[in-house]
Amino acid sequence: MRRNNNVFLMGTVTSHSTRTIPVDGETTPVMDLLVQTDNPDKGGRHRVFVTGRQATELFHFMNASQDEPLEVTILGWLHSQVDGAVVMAGRVTAVVPRAVRKLAVESIRKERLLESR
Repeated sequence: MRRNNNVFLMGTVTSHSTRTIPVDGETTPVMDLLVQTDNPDKGGRHRVFVTGRQATELFHFMNASQDEPLEVTILGWLHSQVDGAVVMAGRVTAVVPRAVRKLAVESIRKERLLESR
């Protein structure tokens, strides 16, 4: 249920893992992120799932930002689970300098060209 579970986060990606899962008969990329919005002792660390095209594009932004932590804004909803809750990202925006954005976009375009061949 998404109603009344809206989440808006602004923070830094502190760790991530990438995998693919089957969804409706097709493999879909998934990123499992830890986003830090404040001191973890104050509840400022959040688990976030990013799926599909956004996960692929976010991966390129993480590579383009190299050794710098990636800052993101996330609009999503809270999904409760037995062992806690996770934020399901509906929209993810990387907050990066123009030069980093340019590198990421070029990388995304190259990948799409390779996929279309």
